[in-house]
Amino acid sequence: MNIQCAAIEFGWCDYRILKPLQGNLKKLPEDLYKKLKKSFEQKGMFVPFFVWRKNDREYYILDGHGREKLFENEKVVIHSSKGEGYEIPCIFLDAKNEKDAKEKLLIINSTYQEFDDFTNFTNDIDEDFIKDVVNIDGWNDITADTDIIDNIYNGEEEDQEIDDKSKVIGDIYELNDAILFERALNKYDIPILKKEMLTSVPEPIQVYCGDGKTIDETYKGFWLFLKGCYHEKVNCTQGILGFYSWDDKFEAVWNKTIEAVHNIKEKDYMSVITPNFTIIPGEPIAWQIWQIYRARWIGRYFQEAGIYVVPDVTWTDERSFDFAFLGIPKGSPCISLQTQNISVDNKHGRELHEKGVVELVKQIEPQRIFIYGSPSNKDYILSTIPSGLPVVWADSWISSRREKGMYDK
Repeated sequence: MNIQCAAIEFGWCDYRILKPLQGNLKKLPEDLYKKLKKSFEQKGMFVPFFVWRKNDREYYILDGHGREKLFENEKVVIHSSKGEGYEIPCIFLDAKNEKDAKEKLLIINSTYQEFDDFTNFTNDIDEDFIKDVVNIDGWNDITADTDIIDNIYNGEEEDQEIDDKSKVIGDIYELNDAILFERALNKYDIPILKKEMLTSVPEPIQVYCGDGKTIDETYKGFWLFLKGCYHEKVNCTQGILGFYSWDDKFEAVWNKTIEAVHNIKEKDYMSVITPNFTIIPGEPIAWQIWQIYRARWIGRYFQEAGIYVVPDVTWTDERSFDFAFLGIPKGSPCISLQTQNISVDNKHGRELHEKGVVELVKQIEPQRIFIYGSPSNKDYILSTIPSGLPVVWADSWISSRREKGMYDK
């Protein structure tokens, strides 16, 4: 494999003229600020800033936002071979434009900051680039500022915080990841959802794809909020929570279910669609069963905490029909189905989808189906649903953003 080496230049510049390219992409909490400050006090400065020199007057930080903020706040004077002053060592990286510079910034990961407003920053960046190229530690933390699911508790103070929250929600906090619900009720001991705690998806409904801080007050319907797609600062009482995003954005819901319950209760969603853990045709059946088990377990856990749920349904090939629909009571008010990855041009994919729809209707007999999908395959998907079975549809997050001009087409 041949790899092109991008143009790199070493030099110095006054940190006071540097501009932050990332905007509100990251935040620097006080505890991490103190750690960063202490690291400089003990070790000095030994890593240069990465800078995009847009022109002779505009210099943008690609890596070093936290350090620059510290320098500005503390009025740091640099001691170097150049003497005392404000000049810092920099590596100047070429970028064709701001979009190219942003993509390079995403690849460069900073240690001392947390991702905050990820949605706004990536407005003009293709999702495929983020999915296929970028690898950022703590990817789950790209959600809300105060999303407790993605916090790591340690020490007496944090433990006390969890104890305090338990008083809000009740006995659910006596449970833990080792809890087993009723067993021997199906072939694989997959937890059974409580029918009285199932609900339907309200309509009309559309996916929320705003800036995370504001919401369209003129829209009189309901909202589908997605885990991992920033919505921390908006009112969620007229919406439901779904997990139709990359699995790594909601893996913590399994690892730290207690915190997930607290966050959901705090945001006061109307209900929650159970997680859509990925299962893939051809992968080991044991792994596929485990993914279904986790989805039902979390759904039942939510119900025990007083949260109404809509069960998500997913399957692979005919072998998965043995377990894919277990744990969902017959006659459920509504089941949820995501179809954004189904290609109309793929004959095999269409066959698996169509057979799965027949099987889910046979095994579950739902009163309604909620479908989260791409408008490009909407006509086909709707044609596979039995006549007379009510359907509620919501366009996917990506397609909705593109429609509103929030994504490059």
